[in-house]
Amino acid sequence: MRNAVFTHLLFLMVLLISACRSTKPVVLQADTLSSAMHKHAISHNIQNKPFAELALKQAWLEEHEPDFMPTLTRIYENTEGLVVLAVIRDRSIYNSADRLNQKTWTTGDVFEIFFEVSEDLYYEFHVTPENQNLLLRWDPAHFKKVRRGEAKFESALIDDPSFIQSKATINTDDNYWTVYALIPYQALDSNAVATNPNWRFSFARYDTTVGEDQPVLSATPDYPEANFHDRERWHPLSLVPFSQR
Repeated sequence: MRNAVFTHLLFLMVLLISACRSTKPVVLQADTLSSAMHKHAISHNIQNKPFAELALKQAWLEEHEPDFMPTLTRIYENTEGLVVLAVIRDRSIYNSADRLNQKTWTTGDVFEIFFEVSEDLYYEFHVTPENQNLLLRWDPAHFKKVRRGEAKFESALIDDPSFIQSKATINTDDNYWTVYALIPYQALDSNAVATNPNWRFSFARYDTTVGEDQPVLSATPDYPEANFHDRERWHPLSLVPFSQR
């Protein structure tokens, strides 16, 4: 009898130790994510009301994938330009990119920012958890050529590392990372900025987990499929014309 009780207790102890050693950490609840966003904004001395607060989703699916992890975003305007904040839940935070303009969506976790400033011009900016950037300037026709293999991807790169100002932080205790990005107006096409106050924008994410073959994709628009360059689905952004400032 004693041997049976001892064996049962030993089995329970093994289960408990295995649970404690689980590779899946406890993740943030939704209210904690909102709290983290509030702290993130305060840490950058941002107290004004954002243009929008948006959560990333997988609108092209009937329901989120089991490994989907939420992301909360905000967009603001200040005297210098547009400010983007993101708080990103993540079970496995990493990206191996170690210099400007690597193909960051192939090297790990990445948060993506898109701005359309005219029908013929839009920008794509990537920020990794380690604060490496990929900076791209796209003409829609040129983008299609790149996708068809008729033009080189490198032809769209912005080689100026100061084009945007970004900062990323990793919170391993609570399993999230954050992004702050300032996109100065002076860096963007001055004619487009001056003449067109009606822009569009979008945010997206590649969530890569060690040991998994494919990343989990998510984005803010209602995409019918996971095409982050579907600009018709992007969110409108109405700015005060420069002439009225």
